[in-house]
Amino acid sequence: MNYSTRGIQEITHDIYSLIGKVQQGIKKEGEEEFNITNKISELIDELSYCIPFTPSIQDKVINAFNTLDSCSEDGADLLGNLLSIQTIVVEITGILPPPPPRKKSGFSSIKPTEKNTKHRSSGFLNRQGKFNYASPSVAQSQKPFLRRESSSTLSSSSLINSRSLTCSEHSLIQTNQYVDIMKCLPPDATIEQIEYILNRVKEMLEKRKKELEIKLIKPNYSQVFKSSKHGDIVSVYRECQANATANKIISGMNIKDAIKQYYESIDIFSMERNGLPTQLDVAGFAIRKSSTKMRIIAAMTRQTHFLKQHEIENDDMWLRMEEYEKIAYIELIKVTATVPSLIEDITCFGALEKFTELEIAANALKEACVQLVNFVPQVFLKAAQVVGERMEQYFVEATEDMKDIFSSSISKLKEIDIHSGRTSSGIIAVESASKALQAAGSELLGVVWEIIHFKPKDEGKMTFQPYEKAVLRIDRGYRLEHICLLELIAICTSVMNNLRLYIAALKTLGENNVSLTSKINCSDSLKVISIKGKVVAGGLIGLLIEGRNNDTVKDVIYSVLAHYGGQIGEILRKLPQEHCAVITQTIIQTLYNEINIPQVWEFLNEGNSPMNEALKVRMSTAEDIMKKERARCMSPIYDFFVPSEPKSPLILLAELDSMTIARQLTAISFDQYFKLRTNDFFSKGTSIQLIQARINDLSNWTCNSVLSFTDFESRAFMKNHFIEILKKLQELGDFNSAFGIFDGLLHISIVFGTKYISEKANKFIDETSKLYGNFKSLKVAYKKHSLCIPYIGSVLESIEEIKREEPFFYQQKGEDEKYINFVQSKEIYEVVVDYLKYQKEDYYIAKIEPLHSYLTNLPCFDQSVLDKLREYHE
Repeated sequence: MNYSTRGIQEITHDIYSLIGKVQQGIKKEGEEEFNITNKISELIDELSYCIPFTPSIQDKVINAFNTLDSCSEDGADLLGNLLSIQTIVVEITGILPPPPPRKKSGFSSIKPTEKNTKHRSSGFLNRQGKFNYASPSVAQSQKPFLRRESSSTLSSSSLINSRSLTCSEHSLIQTNQYVDIMKCLPPDATIEQIEYILNRVKEMLEKRKKELEIKLIKPNYSQVFKSSKHGDIVSVYRECQANATANKIISGMNIKDAIKQYYESIDIFSMERNGLPTQLDVAGFAIRKSSTKMRIIAAMTRQTHFLKQHEIENDDMWLRMEEYEKIAYIELIKVTATVPSLIEDITCFGALEKFTELEIAANALKEACVQLVNFVPQVFLKAAQVVGERMEQYFVEATEDMKDIFSSSISKLKEIDIHSGRTSSGIIAVESASKALQAAGSELLGVVWEIIHFKPKDEGKMTFQPYEKAVLRIDRGYRLEHICLLELIAICTSVMNNLRLYIAALKTLGENNVSLTSKINCSDSLKVISIKGKVVAGGLIGLLIEGRNNDTVKDVIYSVLAHYGGQIGEILRKLPQEHCAVITQTIIQTLYNEINIPQVWEFLNEGNSPMNEALKVRMSTAEDIMKKERARCMSPIYDFFVPSEPKSPLILLAELDSMTIARQLTAISFDQYFKLRTNDFFSKGTSIQLIQARINDLSNWTCNSVLSFTDFESRAFMKNHFIEILKKLQELGDFNSAFGIFDGLLHISIVFGTKYISEKANKFIDETSKLYGNFKSLKVAYKKHSLCIPYIGSVLESIEEIKREEPFFYQQKGEDEKYINFVQSKEIYEVVVDYLKYQKEDYYIAKIEPLHSYLTNLPCFDQSVLDKLREYHE
C-alpha cells in the first residue's frame, strides 16, 4: 500500500467508523468480528507511517497492536478493547471521535449516559457530559467556536478545523455538501443557546468575507523574479489560491473538494513555470527561508535532500547570470533528476522480466545521459570563470583533456543499440551494474548542486569551516570550487562507463553464456588522474597567493590532501617554499595513513636544508608510530582476557560482559545478512538457509550453556546472563541473533522453570514474546535503529502470505493456457527490497579472538548428554 496517498484525518475517521459499527452492532452479512479487528490493525499500521515517529508514539502504537491481539482471546471484551484503541488513536492524532448518531433528526430527549459520553468529546461538553454554556462575554473570551487560520498557512487540517465551528464533526463535513449546524449541537441545547451560536457564526463569517473582498495580489512571475531578492512566485500564487479556497468553503462548497481543487491549481501553475513536478511539495516551500534561486532549483527536481543542509543567503550569483546561462543550468538539473527515476524503473522491470518496458526505459536512460554530457562543458566553463583569473593557466590543459573525455563518451553512447531478449539469464549482471550506476548518479547530483552555487569571483572572500580531524564528510560545503570540477569530471566519467556496462548487461538478457563485452576505457581514467594533480596544485597556490594565513591553510589542507594524497609530490613542488613546512608537518601529524608515503619521501630527499632534515626525523618517528598503530588495528585482539589458569570457553563466556558477547554475535549475523541478494528470496538460496540454521544453533547453544551447569544457582545466573545478552542484541538492532537467544530462553523456561529469575526479567521475556509474535510491532522496532539486522522470519512469512493470496499462475475463464502472475513477483520484490535496505551501512565491529571463533562455530551436545543434563531439574 502506498502510505502517502491518505491523510491522518481520513485514516482516523475510518478507524472511528469501524469502532462505531461494533458499538451499534452494525455489520455486513458474513462479516466477522475478526475481520473488523484485522481492518483496524491495517489502518493503525497505515497511520504509523503518516505521523511523526517518537518513542512515546512508538509505545502507543505497539500497545494498540497488543490490544488488538488480545481481542482474539477467549472471553475477551471486544468493545472494551476497541474503546481503549480509540483512546490511543486520540492521543496519537489529537483528532476526537465523532459523537454517536441520533436515532432521529433534531433534538432528542435521551440524556447522555456515562457509557456514551466516556469516549465522546465536544466543544460544548465538560467532563461530566453536561453542556458548558457561558455568557456571551465569557464565551467570546474563550473562543470555543471558531479558530481562524492565516490564509498564508492554509492547510487541509486548518481548513477543516475552521469549518467545524463547535465540534469535530469530520464525517459530516466530508459527506455532506452543506454542514447542518443543528446536528453539531448537543441533544440538550436550548433555543437561547442555539440562537447565540448561530449569531456568533454569522458574525465570524461576515468578518471573514470582508477580509476576502480586499483586492488580492495578482502574481506577476517576471516582475517578482526580477525585482525581489527573496520573493517566491509559487508562494505568492499559493497565498492567492488559499484565499480563493477559503471563499469557496464559506460559500458552501465541500471542504474536501475545495482542497483538492486548491492543490490541483498549484500543480497546474507549477507545471507552467519551467516544468515543475506535478506533485509539488507546497509545505516544503512554506518553510524554506533561502533565496529565490534556491526555491526554483528545489522545484526543478525531487532530488532535494541535499538542499536541506546547504542554503545560501543571497541571490547575487543568480541575478548576475545571463538568461541563456539560467536556461542551461535549469536544463542540467532537469536532465540529472531523470537519471535516478529511470534507474529505479529499469531495476523494477528487470526483476519482473518485463522486457519491452525494460528496453524502452534503457533507451530513455541513454538519451538522458547523452543530454547530460552535452551540458557538462557549459557548467565547467562557467565554474572556471568563477574560480579566478590568477589560476587560469592551470585549467588550460585540464579543459582540453576534459573535452576529449566527453567527446569520446558521447560517441560511444550514441553507437550503443539497446535491445532485449526473452530470457532472464543476465538479471544478476543487470542488478550489479544498476547499483553502480545509481551510486554514480547520486554522486553526480551532489557535485551539480555544488557547482550551481559557485559564487562570482568579485563577491568576496571565500570562507572555510575548520574541523578537528580530517574526515571526508558527505556534504561538500567546505570544498574548493576547482576540486568540485575535478569531481564532476571523474564522476561523469564513472557514469558513462557504468552506463556502458549496464547496457551491455541488458543485451545479455536474451542470450546465454555471453559475458560483458564493454570494458572501461583506462585512458579516460588516467587522464582524469593527471588532471587532478594539476588542478589541485593550482587551487592551493591560488589560495596562498590571495594571502591566506597558515591557520586557514591547515583547515583547507585537511580535506584537500586527504582526498588527493596520490598527487602529493606534484602538489608540494608547486607550492611556495615558505608554506611547505607547515603543510608537510600537517601531513605527518594528521594524514600519514591516507597519503602516498613514497612520494613524500621523494620530496623530502630532494633537498638538504635544515627544514628537510628536521622533517625527515619527524617523518621517521611518525612512520614507526603509525606502523605499530596499523598493526594493532589489523591484527585480531587475542589478549581480551588473561586467566591465571586455563579455563573452559563456558566459564569465559560467563565472565565476559553481555555487550562484548552481543557485539561479536552482531558482527557474525551482519556478515550473513550482508550476503543476501534479491534472487535468494525467489529461489530459496543457501544464504537464507544458513541464517535459519544459525538461529537454530543459537537457540540450542543458549539452552545447552544453561543446562551445562547442574546446580540451580548457576543455571539461574546463566539464564540472567543470556537475558542481558538478549537486551544488548535488541539495542544493537540484531533481531536475528536476538530471536535465537530468545527461543533458547523459552525452551529453558519449559525444562528448568522460572525459579531464581526476577520479575523484571520475566516481564522482559513476555515483552519480547509479544514483539516477535506481531510482525507489525517488529517493523515499528526497526525504525529506532539506523543500523539494523531485521528478523528474517518476518520477510519469509510475508512472502508466503503473498504467494497464498497471489498464485504464480492463473487462467482466464474458458482458456486452458496458464499465464504468469507478475503481480506476485512485484509484491515479493518490494518486500525483499524493504528488508535488504539496511545493508548499506556496516557495524564495523572488530573481531575479538578467541571469542569470535567460539561464537562462529557454536558447540553442540550429543542427545545422550542433553538427556543426562535434563535429569538435573527441580
